Amino acid sequence: MSVSMKEMLRAGVHFGHQCRYWNPKMEPYIFGSRNKIHIINLETTLPALNDALQQVTEFASRGKKILFVGTKRAAARIVQREAERCEMPYVNHRWLGGMLTNYKTIRGSIRRLKELEEQEQDGTFERMTKKEALMLMRARKKLERSIGGIKEMGGLPDALFVIDVDHERIAVTEANSVKIPVIGVVDTNADPDGVQYVIPGNDDAIRAIELYATAVADACLEGRKRAASLEPGGEFIEIDEDPEREVEKPPAKVRRKKPAAEKAPEPEPEPEAVEADAAEGDPGQTEAAEQSAEPEAEAAEAAESETVESEAEQAEAVEPEAEEEASIDIEVILSCLNKTKIRCTYGAVGKVLGVDAKSVGALLGEKRPEASWVVSKAKHEPSGYAEEQKHPDLFVNSEVVDSEDELRALLAKCKQEQS
Repeated sequence: MSVSMKEMLRAGVHFGHQCRYWNPKMEPYIFGSRNKIHIINLETTLPALNDALQQVTEFASRGKKILFVGTKRAAARIVQREAERCEMPYVNHRWLGGMLTNYKTIRGSIRRLKELEEQEQDGTFERMTKKEALMLMRARKKLERSIGGIKEMGGLPDALFVIDVDHERIAVTEANSVKIPVIGVVDTNADPDGVQYVIPGNDDAIRAIELYATAVADACLEGRKRAASLEPGGEFIEIDEDPEREVEKPPAKVRRKKPAAEKAPEPEPEPEAVEADAAEGDPGQTEAAEQSAEPEAEAAEAAESETVESEAEQAEAVEPEAEEEASIDIEVILSCLNKTKIRCTYGAVGKVLGVDAKSVGALLGEKRPEASWVVSKAKHEPSGYAEEQKHPDLFVNSEVVDSEDELRALLAKCKQEQS
């Protein structure tokens, strides 16, 4: 998805604010002034917008969530419509303080909103008095207006798309504090600091706002289509996993079954040959052959019995190992890492649990701060969550486990200490 220069001119993207309200930090994006109004240089806006759309497409292809933010009257309806079209969360009424930095409290409000919706649908309101039902309905409408757009977000977003950075300065500040990238439309009167992907342009005209929101929504839909067309393990996987991880499992199973393959010894034809030769000779030789064949038969039976016993022992050894693997889940791993203060890579966790990197990310979900102990191979600094900001040295200088064997040894050590 890309936008042309002609479309931006028709939408009035190049019109800025009055010269007396300008922010000097926006000087690189200003072409000049006309009738005391700054004119934005679309030659800088066009590549900036297309770069931002490309980044949005990449985010969406990885399954990341982009929060649409536009609370002023001109942008509210457009933001809601386009966010719902691409199934992304949005905020279009009022930005509640702490919506990102105090998401735990916001999650409680979302849970309350869902409870009220269920009560309204299952007929609970009808069994109440008129006044009680009216009060609950007002509370539901208030919550729906404030947080209805993020009730299905499921956690902190991975990026923010903001219309009018100056008007949504609190949202930008909160996103910077938790290190969430911001894609923002910045007019000539706004401060571009704190916006990772600056889109210089008019943030007041309805047609310009509709152009931005529609382009970002289309980029989200395009990213999802691209993700659906890719095979598992494609180039958009976030964590660098070993592609031969799943191929390593079958040799382990074949190794366990090797004694069963060697079970059939082939010394049996030899006694028969000896007996046949002896039958052709004299009776004395026949008796000697029979006597010599008896120890060999006993040795073959003993070998078979030892093979059967070894198979039974291996089967018994495999069953506890399977039970032990079944008892290991993400909670056990996070508890052990938190207890030992040791970090672990996504790859090692995925190999122990038998899942891929995306599934590991889904299992971690909102398990913060414990989930901060699981990192990618290239991560050597705190990711910005509150617990890591309180104790940065603890997370940065801790040991990193990046193999399945090391993680299993660490889990065994934790289990032994716990018992």
